[in-house]
Amino acid sequence: MPEEHVKIGAYLRALRLEENDSLEEIAAGITTAATLSRFERGETQLSAAVVLKLLTRFDQDVESIQQGYRALNQDNFFQQVNRATVAGKPTLLALAKRQYRLWRETGLIFYRLNQINIMAHNGFSDPSFQTTPAMKTDVMRYLKRIKHWGLYELDLFAATLVLFDSKQLVSLVAGMLLDMPKTESHRTRDQYLWAILTNSIALLIHRREFSEAVRLLTIATSMPVPPDDLYSRLMLRYQQQLLVYHRGKHRAATAAVEQLLASLRLLESPFFAQLLTTSWQRFLKEEGAAR
Repeated sequence: MPEEHVKIGAYLRALRLEENDSLEEIAAGITTAATLSRFERGETQLSAAVVLKLLTRFDQDVESIQQGYRALNQDNFFQQVNRATVAGKPTLLALAKRQYRLWRETGLIFYRLNQINIMAHNGFSDPSFQTTPAMKTDVMRYLKRIKHWGLYELDLFAATLVLFDSKQLVSLVAGMLLDMPKTESHRTRDQYLWAILTNSIALLIHRREFSEAVRLLTIATSMPVPPDDLYSRLMLRYQQQLLVYHRGKHRAATAAVEQLLASLRLLESPFFAQLLTTSWQRFLKEEGAAR
């Protein structure tokens, strides 16, 4: 009996007892009470279609129930990813395939999201069990419906930014930011948030979607950047100058970027200096080609 089926059975039992439902009430018209009881105890398997039908019997929407199950197993997934990363790419790809298989077997969407997360973070491509359009559709559907952005959702979004067109990207970032005031400040969460914001702006500028980039930059500059987040501060200042250059103020923007790069060299930040130098050269080349 696969371990994941045992976990799902135990979770179904916990839901049923929490709502004070009988085996007969939950199983009626879907399976037998005896079969459900055996599934809860890990003694038999049920198809994904049957499991999803059973979930509809509880006084919560299916998405919330699946997120609840995912939350209970989130640390386990990240631990698996960490171990697979140490073992190497073949192990990571095998883990992605396992997550995909579990999604097909159980119908629980977060297994599909786990698989997409691994694929996107590591640049894997395997048409035998996923395609980019299907990945984008599944991630978009999930992120648009969630009620709270946790670390899992932020990590997933950070990994899949490039899948979305500009309108979808701005819509998802706006949804993420609207949720943030509802939660207390958290160092890791803030790191994800600002990485997503600055990377989204960079992606929009690269795509030459300048009006959308201005929208996100306006939002970003109205928010307090964590005091120790030097990278985000640098990126926002740099991205402001890219937009100034694009508006035709070439001399002023060039002087500002050169001053920023000089400051980075004085601060002995070769990584940031090289990163911005490469980005600036690419941007100038793209601007020249567009004229």
